[in-house]
Amino acid sequence: EREMEDVPVDVRRMVQMAHERLGHLRTTTLVRMLKISGARPDAIKYAKVLDCSVCNERQAPERANKTTASVRPYGLGHLVQVDLKFVRDMAGKAYAALSVICAGTTLHGACLVKTKNPRYVARKFIRHWACKYGMPSTIVHDQGGEFEKEFIAVLEEHSIQAEVTGSHAGWQLALGERHGQILGEAWTAAVTAHLKPSSVDLSVNEKKRRLRPNFKYTVLRCSNQNFGKNKGGVNLS
Repeated sequence: EREMEDVPVDVRRMVQMAHERLGHLRTTTLVRMLKISGARPDAIKYAKVLDCSVCNERQAPERANKTTASVRPYGLGHLVQVDLKFVRDMAGKAYAALSVICAGTTLHGACLVKTKNPRYVARKFIRHWACKYGMPSTIVHDQGGEFEKEFIAVLEEHSIQAEVTGSHAGWQLALGERHGQILGEAWTAAVTAHLKPSSVDLSVNEKKRRLRPNFKYTVLRCSNQNFGKNKGGVNLS
């Protein structure tokens, strides 16, 4: 701190502003960019010891010794993680999908949802997961509004324990995040595979039809409808 006393206040302010406006860069990246841009030596020196409260909040915790040994979930339905993922068609239109994965068996399923209303999301979970595999003992989800109010009421009605992840703590839902990414990659691959370019001049309706193809049972399982009108489940096996 004593070494930073000779750094002018306006220089500190400019370094802090650059750090924030560039998306809260890492210290090494910020220092490298300042050197490349020909910044003052005192600005580079201050960037090396810059302390940002936002970065500290988003930083993952260091490895800590657990007070008790934890057992990985085993069997179907002991613990599931739910999350809302967004996928896009070739036209760039986004569709929301409720992603559910069993932590014990890594069974992963998903279904398209039209709205983020908690009552609607809870009904989708019951229809496409609970009716097939039964009610889980514990559900882990983030702080999204789609998992509040009526969704929590459904869990309490069936005596399901709910665990909510912390703010900016994506690692607490790591399994669901990883498989959600796999779902997005499979979706993109299936959409791309069903889009066959042609040198023939297509009509407007034909182009729209090819931008939103009907899936059969391949990587994803959808109902025989267009994406925007899909009412069935999407099951990733």
